[in-house]
Amino acid sequence: MAGLRMTCRFLVALLLLAGGFSPLKTSEIDISRLEQVLNGTYRGNTLIVRSFYRGKVLCYDGQGKLLKGGPEGPWTVSGMVEIKRVRIRQHILEIQADRILLYYDQERKKLRGLRGDSLVIEATLEQGPYSIESIRPILTKIFLSPSEQLADVVPDYWKQFCAEEADPTQRSRRVDDVAAEARAQFLDVKPPILLRKREPPYSEEARRARLQGALVLYVVVDARGDVSEVRVVRPLGLGLDEEAVRTIRKWKFKPATRSGAPIAARILVEISFRLGFP
Repeated sequence: MAGLRMTCRFLVALLLLAGGFSPLKTSEIDISRLEQVLNGTYRGNTLIVRSFYRGKVLCYDGQGKLLKGGPEGPWTVSGMVEIKRVRIRQHILEIQADRILLYYDQERKKLRGLRGDSLVIEATLEQGPYSIESIRPILTKIFLSPSEQLADVVPDYWKQFCAEEADPTQRSRRVDDVAAEARAQFLDVKPPILLRKREPPYSEEARRARLQGALVLYVVVDARGDVSEVRVVRPLGLGLDEEAVRTIRKWKFKPATRSGAPIAARILVEISFRLGFP
């Protein structure tokens, strides 16, 4: 920070000595210094946008309420951004960022990022003077704070996966464990039979990235043959998981039975996404 202060004083001195230039006002110097601090703190960082809003421009009021942008989207498409620049202009905090799109690397068994479209986030600031302390609260209303967990804000069917994402070994074992659990219940139970289904559509982002593969869902089929619970076990990302969950909730099964009586049963469902290439 000492180097930054020396640089600012040196630039101001040059402007005062150069003919034809007006000296910067104190408030302008303060804003410039604050922008340097904000950029030093946030530039290059990846943050999670609350509510996973879509759009190329997101505008918020001073309380963190969205005024322009949206709607909400899949967190693997709309949740993460990388900060490129922070500016303050006319009582507006402006953040320039890139979307980070997430897909699941089947070999490495982890989510990986692709750089997506540019994004501008604007938030109205109260009357100055401004400081990092006065701006931080509005940032925590737009982005998750370091103390918050992604698993707390994603849809229910993502929660367990996100909670375990930091440990790929555990996650790999869990897939096998869930499969073994599902098989074990059918020692004395006739499994459900799929009666009616439709294929999930491709998300725009996955089609653009030409993402292909198979995802695995944990599904509970109730005693009426309806899907009552869905959970992501192995994802694909780029919005394909949301399309699969929405679609599978409409599937219809002949329920599992034990001694002829219908019962709820747990199954694993693999859904493949394939593109037709020219």
